[in-house]
Amino acid sequence: MHHKQIYLHVDGHGNFGSIDGDSAAAMRYTEARLSRYGKAMLQDIQKNTVDFVPNYDEKELEPKEMSGLIPNLFANGVDGIAVGFSTKIPPHNLNNLYDVMDYAIQCALDGEEYTVDGLIEKIQAPDFPTGGILIDNGGVAEMYKTGHGKFIIKSKYEIEDNNIIISEIPYQVNKAKFVQAIDDLSKDQKNQDGSIKSKSLLPELKEVRDESDRNGMRIVVELKKGSNIQRVINMLLKHTDMQISYSANVVALIDKSPKDLSLKMYVDAFLGHAASIILKRTQYDLDKASARLNIVEGILRCVEDDTILEKVIYIVKDTEDPETELVKIGFNKEQAKYLMDMKLRTLSKASKIKLLEEKDNLEGNISKWNAILTDDTALLTDMKVEFAELREQLADDRKTVIEKGGNAQINEEDLIKEESLIVTLSSDGLIKSVEEKEYKTQNRGGKGVKTANTKEDEILKTIFTVNSKDDILFFSNTGRCHVLKAYKIAKATRTSKGKSINNYITLDADEYIVSMVSTANSTKDTHILFVTKFGIIKRLSLEQLSTRLSVTRVIDFKDNDQLVTACLVEPDSEVMIITAFGKAIRISMNTEGTSQIRPMGRTAVGVRGIKLKNNDIVMDMIKIEKNDLILTVTSNGYGKKTIESEYGVQSRGGSGMIAHKVTEKTGYIVSALAIKGNEELFIVTEQGQIVRIESKSISNSGRSTSGVKVMNLHGDDSIVSTSKFTPEIEEQDNSKEQGTN
Repeated sequence: MHHKQIYLHVDGHGNFGSIDGDSAAAMRYTEARLSRYGKAMLQDIQKNTVDFVPNYDEKELEPKEMSGLIPNLFANGVDGIAVGFSTKIPPHNLNNLYDVMDYAIQCALDGEEYTVDGLIEKIQAPDFPTGGILIDNGGVAEMYKTGHGKFIIKSKYEIEDNNIIISEIPYQVNKAKFVQAIDDLSKDQKNQDGSIKSKSLLPELKEVRDESDRNGMRIVVELKKGSNIQRVINMLLKHTDMQISYSANVVALIDKSPKDLSLKMYVDAFLGHAASIILKRTQYDLDKASARLNIVEGILRCVEDDTILEKVIYIVKDTEDPETELVKIGFNKEQAKYLMDMKLRTLSKASKIKLLEEKDNLEGNISKWNAILTDDTALLTDMKVEFAELREQLADDRKTVIEKGGNAQINEEDLIKEESLIVTLSSDGLIKSVEEKEYKTQNRGGKGVKTANTKEDEILKTIFTVNSKDDILFFSNTGRCHVLKAYKIAKATRTSKGKSINNYITLDADEYIVSMVSTANSTKDTHILFVTKFGIIKRLSLEQLSTRLSVTRVIDFKDNDQLVTACLVEPDSEVMIITAFGKAIRISMNTEGTSQIRPMGRTAVGVRGIKLKNNDIVMDMIKIEKNDLILTVTSNGYGKKTIESEYGVQSRGGSGMIAHKVTEKTGYIVSALAIKGNEELFIVTEQGQIVRIESKSISNSGRSTSGVKVMNLHGDDSIVSTSKFTPEIEEQDNSKEQGTN
């Protein structure tokens, strides 16, 4: 049978083939030795643990089975056909398999019957040497219950700029053929006469490159500018081996008969095998130790009594039948033979202390081994210890990620550890999560630690703390809300770069994220407030978001309007809407009467928040608190701060008041922030220039001033965004949001 291995029995040196389908070099060019795993498979084979039978030409003996206490059938899997039966057992992770065995042993020790569901929970799912993502719609549990089941294995990929980077492909897929298949999709299919039979399925493909090296796999699918990346991914999943279906057929020989093997049957068979090996080895060790103890006791009798020693020396030296004479003075036959074969000098110099130590050691082992042979509890306990030792030597981390599909019986979330994460989103759409403990390295009152390397390619836009099982909401310009569990965002270090948001949510070609919020500390009174480009605002209860779908339409538009931003509000919150021409309106959520902002349904358009004149548009909306400073920055590099008290609360729908005097010299407003005054500001231009300044360097001024120059621009460059950043974070309340631009 063709055998693909995770845990190699052989440690090979030379060319043993490749994932591209290259064949191995001839045997004369390669070398091999047993690996640690291979040696463990043969452990204690010399101790009469397994039966030996003649080999094919009856010139030698070979073992009927391996003596190692390793569940190799499931660890390495097997795939092939023999005597009319086919089998396809997927490989598994040794840690998971020993978890299963430990659970079964513990149940036996507790006098309980182990359950199929308990076994499935421990084994989780198959684990393939090539990694990838296993998508389970219930087929994995079916396989463990009946021996037959189907599931999907998908490549692991990331989106970088306009490229799809594939780092892991499904088990047993030929990489070279896979790369060729992607390339073929980009070509038109032609008839023999040269006419086009069918158009290219992947016209977006610019190039596909295999950049794999000794550091790992890297297949780069480079796309043309403006391509719909999600459509390309869907085409690859459908028409190539980027995703495959795996049909398991767990057939194995049990008592020389082929059987459809459930997980419970396999555990029973393996534990029976392990018990047999341990009992036979223990009997062998016991027999050997008992024989040695007998000899040690004989030598001790000589060493402890000089008279006996003199008699033994006389008998061995000067009598014709020393064995009979030694038996006459109280030694048994085995002791007599040993004393006859010993050098008399060695016997007379034998150390009483060493012999007594050896005797104690032997008696301790004999007592332990007798217990294993006569007491099931001692046998099971010893088995558990030996499994733990093998796990320590041989087991490794899982390579394949498990994702539960719609019909899965185990909730994917049940497998996730609850922990606090700090999630950051950069201004160019890179997202990452960092374990909160990476920040909490100092006591309260310390200087804190940097939240991130503020590199030129990753200026923080939003940062907040969530629980790993919390939902994060992403709102797009097209009025859709994408929901993502925090644990699905790849964990990184404080200083490492994030990954593109496209890795986690599916965006349409013209869709981009305008706002990200966490619902971690929301209550039944928490609502989402939206503002659009044309000044429409809408309030929506969090309960209105779909619990079934990962994407919900949260606002409809008129006249090519689009969403500018969204934020969470409470009944007493106040917000300020700022326009391109420098107008602002401050609105309170608890206003009564006609200007009240009532909650609406998902498909509602909303109500007027600010009346716009002369083709003005909304640029931003910020939540404000008492003593906040309102910072506004213009496209030509001017900025100013004004205390919030200069803006009175107004009725929604009004024209607002001047927040920043906008002229041809200043350019229009591009960004607004509510700040406390101790933050650092990052100002980003269209051509990628970045300036980092302290907010306190901008002086406070009145509402109708033009501000001061905060950045010198070159040529026709202009400012596109501003973000605030507190460089030192100390231990803090989890609900505190560091930035919401």
